[in-house]
Amino acid sequence: MNKKSISILFLLLLLIIIIVLLSKPNIENFQTNKTRYVIDFDNETKPSHMYNIVSKTMGDNVSGFNFNGVNSYIEIPNMDLDVFTISMIVYMTNMDKKQYLMSGDMEVYVENGQLYMKHKNQKTVFKNGIEVNKYNHLAFKIQNKKLIVFFDGTEIEYDFTNKINYTTLNIGTNNLKDTFFKGLIGEIKVFSSVKTNSDLCKLHDACQLQSCKFDPNGESRDECYKNCIDSKDNDCNDEACTKKCLNESTSNWKPPCEFKPYGSDIFSCMNFCVTKNNCNYKNCQQLCESCDDVDVCPWIAKKPNVKNKPIFKPVDTSKLNGEPLPPKIFVLPYNGKFLIKWTPPNKYEGQEGDIEEYVCFVYKTLNKAEGVQMSKVPFPECKDCKFVVDELDLDTYYSVGIRAYNKKGLSKMSNLVSMKPKYKKNIKKTDDRPKETATTVSPPLCPIK
Repeated sequence: MNKKSISILFLLLLLIIIIVLLSKPNIENFQTNKTRYVIDFDNETKPSHMYNIVSKTMGDNVSGFNFNGVNSYIEIPNMDLDVFTISMIVYMTNMDKKQYLMSGDMEVYVENGQLYMKHKNQKTVFKNGIEVNKYNHLAFKIQNKKLIVFFDGTEIEYDFTNKINYTTLNIGTNNLKDTFFKGLIGEIKVFSSVKTNSDLCKLHDACQLQSCKFDPNGESRDECYKNCIDSKDNDCNDEACTKKCLNESTSNWKPPCEFKPYGSDIFSCMNFCVTKNNCNYKNCQQLCESCDDVDVCPWIAKKPNVKNKPIFKPVDTSKLNGEPLPPKIFVLPYNGKFLIKWTPPNKYEGQEGDIEEYVCFVYKTLNKAEGVQMSKVPFPECKDCKFVVDELDLDTYYSVGIRAYNKKGLSKMSNLVSMKPKYKKNIKKTDDRPKETATTVSPPLCPIK
């Protein structure tokens, strides 16, 4: 082989290397924190992948994943189905920008409160708008060129020019993976058939009286009906209000909670209240917080600082099976936030492996049925551990706790701390200084979504 041939071969090899490097996809931004997951598929499961989803909300009625609006999405590969139905519960937290629910051969997104479906050069809009901070039951029925959109019991059919053919279906992002959904998507189910309206309505309680938005209230059914008719919702007509208030088989109206607040603290007051007829956590919280008699509601009085706080009792390690000890946490409330602090628990003899993760648990103290928020702490190898939970309601009691995790599983729950996320001002007054109030200093936020 002469020198000319060697030079040509070398140039060809160099060209091949350059082509391979240029064609290598940039997945660094999107395939970080990849987790295996399975989607409900008919009576079985379908493998999928989650990207950058580190927290989940679990409740009595709805469980779902929290999408951070930055880089979270779910990928369902091998969607080679000519006919299928995909159902989900969607909870949006803002409408500031376009947010994608699904993408693939057809993209589904929400913009300015409207639901859009785009397939190739065709785009259509669903007649009903989507509201923020509300659970919506959405389903999409694909049948070759036909699309049926299900929205809280309402269905509309669309015909496209070209066949809708998914191979990979993304949830929470677009095809370019540069726009992401912020909020909760849960109860994702895929069926290899076109489900009827009735079938989908049975999955969740989202179809009943979906047009009239009136929340039944009043001292009697007649007063409930009057309030419904007088509401500003134009969909609350005679038929809808009759179903909402007068028809016992369809009405959710309940008599008012009759309970006079009492107890040693607000939590015992709540516990007494919820055992009474027609009382739930929501109206019990209102009753217990509105009490103005300090003799029967001692929690409304200002209490002195407790000097001798309860001692944190260590866990009996002989009853453990190799999992870590629970940490002891300290919580600082800020305006709408909690700063949780703890130090790693000591490793005991018999513990199998070091702590690999910490998981934060948050729920509404007086209404745990709404769900328990679980989030992985992003920096588990910490010495002086800190974690911030934000976007909390200032007037709601929350309970927070931390559990450690190693190869044997989760530890027991740390001490649970319950309080409102309000910063308490300390007022000081001296002879030579005017009255001052403390200011709130927010700590740096950890990426909990």
